[in-house]
Amino acid sequence: MTPRVLHLPQFGATALIMASEREHEGCVRLLLEAEAIEVNAKNIYDYTALHQAAYYGRLAIAKRLLEGGADPTLRTRSGETAINIARRQGKSEVVALLSEPSGRAVLGTRRRRMARRRRTNGGDSPWDAAERTRRPTCLA
Repeated sequence: MTPRVLHLPQFGATALIMASEREHEGCVRLLLEAEAIEVNAKNIYDYTALHQAAYYGRLAIAKRLLEGGADPTLRTRSGETAINIARRQGKSEVVALLSEPSGRAVLGTRRRRMARRRRTNGGDSPWDAAERTRRPTCLA
Protein backbone atom coordinates (compact mmCIF):
# COMPACT_ATOMS: atom_id res chain seq x y z
CA MET A 1 0.00 0.00 0.00
CA THR A 2 1.33 3.43 -0.91
CA PRO A 3 1.41 5.79 2.09
CA ARG A 4 -1.12 8.60 1.88
CA VAL A 5 -0.32 12.12 2.92
CA LEU A 6 -3.24 14.35 3.80
CA HIS A 7 -1.98 17.89 3.41
CA LEU A 8 -3.96 20.55 5.21
CA PRO A 9 -4.18 23.98 3.59
CA GLN A 10 -2.23 25.92 6.21
CA PHE A 11 1.50 25.69 5.46
CA GLY A 12 1.11 22.31 3.74
CA ALA A 13 0.97 20.52 7.09
CA THR A 14 -0.15 16.91 7.35
CA ALA A 15 -2.60 15.56 9.91
CA LEU A 16 0.35 13.91 11.69
CA ILE A 17 2.29 17.18 11.84
CA MET A 18 -0.72 19.06 13.22
CA ALA A 19 -1.48 16.35 15.82
CA SER A 20 2.17 16.38 16.94
CA GLU A 21 2.22 20.16 17.23
CA ARG A 22 -1.03 20.34 19.20
CA GLU A 23 -0.18 17.46 21.56
CA HIS A 24 -2.93 15.09 20.38
CA GLU A 25 -1.12 11.90 21.32
CA GLY A 26 -4.17 9.73 20.64
CA CYS A 27 -4.39 11.05 17.09
CA VAL A 28 -0.66 10.48 16.56
CA ARG A 29 -1.06 6.90 17.77
CA LEU A 30 -3.99 6.22 15.44
CA LEU A 31 -2.29 7.79 12.46
CA LEU A 32 0.85 5.75 13.01
CA GLU A 33 -1.11 2.54 13.51
CA ALA A 34 -2.93 3.11 10.24
CA GLU A 35 0.33 2.52 8.35
CA ALA A 36 -1.13 4.51 5.45
CA ILE A 37 0.67 7.57 6.78
CA GLU A 38 4.08 8.89 5.74
CA VAL A 39 5.72 9.56 9.09
CA ASN A 40 8.47 11.70 7.50
CA ALA A 41 6.19 13.88 5.34
CA LYS A 42 7.21 17.55 5.37
CA ASN A 43 5.36 20.86 5.38
CA ILE A 44 6.37 23.81 3.18
CA TYR A 45 9.26 24.61 5.54
CA ASP A 46 10.47 20.98 5.45
CA TYR A 47 9.37 20.39 9.06
CA THR A 48 8.24 16.86 9.89
CA ALA A 49 6.04 15.75 12.78
CA LEU A 50 9.22 14.99 14.75
CA HIS A 51 10.52 18.53 14.18
CA GLN A 52 7.23 19.91 15.52
CA ALA A 53 7.27 17.60 18.54
CA ALA A 54 10.85 18.73 19.27
CA TYR A 55 9.94 22.41 18.87
CA TYR A 56 7.07 22.20 21.37
CA GLY A 57 8.77 19.71 23.73
CA ARG A 58 6.25 16.91 23.19
CA LEU A 59 8.33 14.10 24.69
CA ALA A 60 5.74 11.28 24.54
CA ILE A 61 4.86 12.17 20.95
CA ALA A 62 8.52 12.37 19.91
CA LYS A 63 9.09 8.91 21.40
CA ARG A 64 6.05 7.49 19.62
CA LEU A 65 7.17 9.06 16.31
CA LEU A 66 10.64 7.52 16.66
CA GLU A 67 9.06 4.14 17.37
CA GLY A 68 6.89 4.70 14.30
CA GLY A 69 9.90 5.19 12.04
CA ALA A 70 10.49 8.96 12.14
CA ASP A 71 13.96 9.90 10.89
CA PRO A 72 15.75 12.18 13.40
CA THR A 73 18.42 13.08 10.81
CA LEU A 74 16.07 14.90 8.42
CA ARG A 75 16.73 18.64 8.08
CA THR A 76 14.38 21.58 7.73
CA ARG A 77 14.72 24.16 4.98
CA SER A 78 17.01 26.13 7.32
CA GLY A 79 19.19 23.04 7.90
CA GLU A 80 18.08 22.08 11.42
CA THR A 81 17.49 18.55 12.67
CA ALA A 82 14.95 17.75 15.39
CA ILE A 83 17.66 17.72 18.07
CA ASN A 84 18.91 21.16 16.93
CA ILE A 85 15.39 22.53 17.27
CA ALA A 86 14.88 20.96 20.71
CA ARG A 87 18.18 22.47 21.90
CA ARG A 88 17.32 25.92 20.56
CA GLN A 89 13.92 25.81 22.27
CA GLY A 90 15.37 24.55 25.57
CA LYS A 91 13.46 21.24 25.52
CA SER A 92 16.02 19.20 27.45
CA GLU A 93 13.92 16.03 27.78
CA VAL A 94 13.46 15.83 24.01
CA VAL A 95 17.17 16.57 23.51
CA ALA A 96 17.98 13.66 25.85
CA LEU A 97 15.62 11.33 23.94
CA LEU A 98 17.07 12.28 20.56
CA SER A 99 20.63 11.98 21.93
CA GLU A 100 20.16 8.40 23.12
CA PRO A 101 21.67 5.69 20.96
CA SER A 102 18.44 3.76 21.61
CA GLY A 103 16.53 6.63 20.00
CA ARG A 104 18.11 5.62 16.73
CA ALA A 105 17.73 1.90 17.46
CA VAL A 106 13.94 2.12 17.50
CA LEU A 107 13.94 3.12 13.85
CA GLY A 108 12.51 0.32 11.75
CA THR A 109 10.70 -1.43 14.60
CA ARG A 110 7.34 -0.15 13.39
CA ARG A 111 7.08 -2.54 10.46
CA ARG A 112 7.75 -5.62 12.61
CA ARG A 113 5.28 -4.47 15.27
CA MET A 114 2.56 -3.62 12.75
CA ALA A 115 3.02 -6.88 10.84
CA ARG A 116 2.50 -8.80 14.08
CA ARG A 117 -0.60 -6.73 14.93
CA ARG A 118 -2.06 -7.23 11.47
CA ARG A 119 -1.91 -10.99 11.95
CA THR A 120 -3.71 -10.79 15.31
CA ASN A 121 -6.61 -8.53 14.36
CA GLY A 122 -7.41 -9.79 10.88
CA GLY A 123 -5.99 -6.73 9.16
CA ASP A 124 -8.58 -4.31 10.54
CA SER A 125 -6.95 -0.89 10.81
CA PRO A 126 -7.98 2.01 13.07
CA TRP A 127 -9.33 3.70 9.95
CA ASP A 128 -11.56 0.69 9.25
CA ALA A 129 -12.83 0.73 12.82
CA ALA A 130 -13.55 4.48 12.71
CA GLU A 131 -15.43 4.10 9.44
CA ARG A 132 -17.40 1.09 10.69
CA THR A 133 -18.45 2.86 13.90
CA ARG A 134 -18.81 6.25 12.20
CA ARG A 135 -16.47 7.75 14.81
CA PRO A 136 -13.74 9.46 12.77
CA THR A 137 -12.36 11.30 15.78
CA CYS A 138 -9.10 10.26 17.36
CA LEU A 139 -9.33 8.24 20.53
CA ALA A 140 -7.00 8.94 23.43
